[in-house]
This record gives sequence, structure tokens and C-alpha cells, in this order.
Amino acid sequence: MTKKMKTIVTICLFSTLFGCATQQMQKKQSKPMALNNLQNVKPSDLSRRIKEEQKQDLKDKNLVLAKRNAIHGIKTQARRSIIEVSPRATEDQLYRFLIQCYDSGDAYNYNRIANMMIQRFPNGYYIDEALYLAGIFSLSQKKYELSVKYFNWIISKYPNSNKVNGAYFALGTTYKKMNLNEQAKEVYQTVKSKYPGSPESYRAEAELVLIK
Repeated sequence: MTKKMKTIVTICLFSTLFGCATQQMQKKQSKPMALNNLQNVKPSDLSRRIKEEQKQDLKDKNLVLAKRNAIHGIKTQARRSIIEVSPRATEDQLYRFLIQCYDSGDAYNYNRIANMMIQRFPNGYYIDEALYLAGIFSLSQKKYELSVKYFNWIISKYPNSNKVNGAYFALGTTYKKMNLNEQAKEVYQTVKSKYPGSPESYRAEAELVLIK
């Protein structure tokens, strides 16, 4: 090997060794840099980032589970979302929650918040409306015993409410749905006698004709 060739080989070897040493130094320096960046993050931001990552992990797991169940023909039950309500919520706030649940078809949270309203504001401004909607809601879901409970509650506890005539008619309809025709006819007759000329009385009269 000539002297010139030896010089070239030496230079190449030195360059290779120098490059490897530089990479090792960069790797060693990168760890303190990452640690310094982590130290500069606020605890609140770090906690938020961890929660977001955990939330995304949960979504990914649920997605995988749903796909696996779909492959095997397994039906998954949707997770029930509980509406958080402050124990200091006003009657207006509770009523707004009820309307939100009613519009979205959320029967579980509706009944839960309605019970809160009954306990905290038994003589409140919206209580009769809340009970009436609870009865209608239960009726639409074929929970007839619960509907009877709510309508009777209005009739017995709030006799001066403008929802009483509607509660009577809805009670008759509930009995009819339950195939309790005699009870339904009795209630419809009550509507006719107590609220003559009202829309409910005309509807009750029509229902009486249909009931055999």
C-alpha cells in the first residue's frame, strides 16, 4: 500500500470515529434536554396531558372492543352518561336539565333529576310541569306503572295546577294502554264532568266511544 493510500485510509477511519463520538455525545445531551423540557411544564398542564392520553387510550380500547364484538356478533350496551348536577342547583337550573333530558330522550337522567326537584322544591313553580312531563315520558317508554304514579301525584298533590286536566286524560290513556278499560272509562268520565268544554273533555268523549 502506498503512502498516499495509507493517508486516505487514516483520514476515513478518523472521520468515522469522530462521527460515532459525535452521535454518542448528542444522545447523552438529548436526555437532559428532554428532562429540562419536562421540568418546565406546569403540573396542571402535565396532568391535563396525561388525562387526555388516558382518554384517548380508552377510546382506542373501546373501538377495538366494538370491532371485536361486531366480528363475533356480540351486542354492546352503550355506557350511561350521568349528568352532573350541583347540590346547590336552583329550580330553574334543574328544570332546564329536565328539558334537555326530555328533548334528548334521556329517561334515566330525567327521572333522576325530577326526583331531585321533588325533594328540594316540592312546592316549586315548575314541579307540576316536571311531573307531567315525567308521566308522558314514562308513557312513551311503556313504563305504565310509573306513568300512573306521576299523573296521580299531580292530581292528588297539586289539584289547582293547570296540568290536572291533562294529567287526568293522560291517566285514562295509560289505563287504556294497560288494557284496564273500566278504569280508563271512569277517568274519562271524570274529565268530562270536571272539565266540560275543555279540549281534554272532547278527547275523553271520543275515547269513550272507542272503548268497548
